[in-house]
Amino acid sequence: MKKIIIILVCFLFILVSVFCVKTELIKETSVVNTSGYAQVKSYDTFLRKYPSSDESCIMFLLEKSYFVKVLEQTNENFLKVKYLNFEGYVSKDSVEHILEIPTVCYLENITFDLLENANLRNLPLTSSTSKINCTIKADTKNIEYIGKIAGEESIAGLGNIWYYCKYTSVNNVEFYGYIYSPLTTNLSNIPKINETYTVVNINAVIPSESLLYLNINTKSMILIVLAIPAVIILILLFIPLKKRDTEQL
Repeated sequence: MKKIIIILVCFLFILVSVFCVKTELIKETSVVNTSGYAQVKSYDTFLRKYPSSDESCIMFLLEKSYFVKVLEQTNENFLKVKYLNFEGYVSKDSVEHILEIPTVCYLENITFDLLENANLRNLPLTSSTSKINCTIKADTKNIEYIGKIAGEESIAGLGNIWYYCKYTSVNNVEFYGYIYSPLTTNLSNIPKINETYTVVNINAVIPSESLLYLNINTKSMILIVLAIPAVIILILLFIPLKKRDTEQL
């Protein structure tokens, strides 16, 4: 009977320890540390070339529910971040710091096709100030979409939306730039991130690379897997005890 009580106490200790460690991690992290990621929380969050509200420094729109990797806090209004392989700035009020490392961080594998010949430009307009990076032939497929931006209405009545994208030539040369959206078709559906993450309200950011900042579902699975060996040990200890009790009868 005493051994059964000891086994139950050990099992309870394991559960309480796991809970306390997780709680303490969240409590400490909420003060200064995060996984280094922040989630886009508004529909008008832009990646900017400079920490400025000037529209001329906007690169492209960041889709709501996706993430940026926080590099540093530039000032009270902007954060320096990384999105895919781009470094830039986002408004501090437009994102929320999270505790975990997201399963899906960035918008990837979104593509579109061309209806007709199009110039890939360094700015979303067709004036002489906009340099042509390359010309892409009509019917070109699977151009990689990165983001969008409001620019010049190049064709009257067709709007002013341009796509910022990556085009890989037949010679495997990569070009980045803007294509006027009315010249495109078949843009992939952009899914929303539906996973739940722990929002951390902080003023100072100290990014940290650690497995401890996995998303909640992954972290829970790890805790369960770690607990399984302990349960097996307890069962193995309990079986001999049960046999001895039977023999005594």
